[in-house]
Parts: sequence; C-alpha cells; structure tokens
Amino acid sequence: MNSQDFKVLKYIFNQGGQIKVQLIALKNNVSTDYAYLVCRSLERADYISLIRSNLCHLTSKGSDFIKKDSEKVESTNARAEDGNDGELTLNLIKAGYKTVADLAAAPLAKLTQSFNISVKKSAELINNARERLKNNNDAYESLENVLKQLIR
Repeated sequence: MNSQDFKVLKYIFNQGGQIKVQLIALKNNVSTDYAYLVCRSLERADYISLIRSNLCHLTSKGSDFIKKDSEKVESTNARAEDGNDGELTLNLIKAGYKTVADLAAAPLAKLTQSFNISVKKSAELINNARERLKNNNDAYESLENVLKQLIR
C-alpha cells in the first residue's frame, strides 16, 4: 500500500467508514478520477468496497488495518515518552538528585530551568515526591526506581 492509499483509507475510517469518492477527492486535493483509482486499488485489496461506483465503504479488513496502525503509533509514542523519562532520570541523578527526598526539596525554578521542563511538570515531580514522603515511604529511596511513579 502506498502513502496515498493509506491516507485515503485512514480518511474513510475517520469519516465513519463510508464516504463518497467525490468528497475523498475534494478533501485530499486530488481529482475525482484519481480518487476513484485509489479507491479501486483499496477495493482490490479488500480494504473497502465500492457501492454504485461512487460510495466507499470500509471493510472489516480495512478497519482492522487502520486500528493496528493506530496501536503501533501509540506504542511508539509510549516508548518515546519512556525514553524522555529515562533521560530526565539520568540528568536528575547527574545533577545530584539521587533520592526522593532530594527531589522533594528541590527548588521549583531550579528544576524547571536546569532540566528544560515545564513549570507544571516540575511542580508535579516535586509534589509527587513530597506526597510519597508524607505517606511514609523511604526518603532515601533511589530516584531511578520511582521516577515513573512520580511522573504518573
């Protein structure tokens, strides 16, 4: 499947699974003839069915394909976020914030400026660390072990 086919298939999915070829052409800035060719290609692959040659209807195979792609994107985003958290953990430890108590005592402005994170995220980290201490958790618990829990 080429990128134009995928774009059209995703557009059909996002429009509720049924749309006219003319609207596909209009919304994707292509000619009606080209949109029809793309739809015929998707029909041959059983991703859609063409009704009366002008109405595209998403098949279960097409719907499943888009859903699987969305899951892959979400998984990739989650891994990217984990990577950012891991980088933040490493930078916090390098800067001397090795325990939950260290993070709980961190000045908000310093945390925000030093690690190029938002004030909101800095406040969240500090408040979550303080809450963790208040709930009788170990003040000397390694920051590396609990950062994901603190970020929530």
